[in-house]
Amino acid sequence: MMKAPGPDAAPMEHLEHQLWQLLGARAKAVGPARFRRLARLTVRHWPTETLERIRTAGHWQGAERKKVGRILAARVRETYEATDGVTPAWPIILEGTVALIWVCLCDYHAREEGFRLHAANLSRWVARNGLE
Repeated sequence: MMKAPGPDAAPMEHLEHQLWQLLGARAKAVGPARFRRLARLTVRHWPTETLERIRTAGHWQGAERKKVGRILAARVRETYEATDGVTPAWPIILEGTVALIWVCLCDYHAREEGFRLHAANLSRWVARNGLE
């Protein structure tokens, strides 16, 4: 079980906890450590500028966003496997978990200006602080 972060925790830790709660049983099946890695990798590879272009052009429901999601999932998998090794769990549960994290973050991106403004900062935070 992922514990709620304290008030002084980094914004990324608060986002991870929100995602953990949203994904419920799926997050628990993956486990806190792997879930944290997948969430951080997704944020690290978050396509801020591309998604903003898609959103402002009015193509949010179109194929462009779905294509960007597939590219992001491939980057997350590549990085995950480079650090943790190839695992048979990827197509069984991890790939779907990344897809659900993507959907949640796309929802944040579409409706919350605060998320759009801070997504790049979150990505840099992950780059500096790592995946653990």
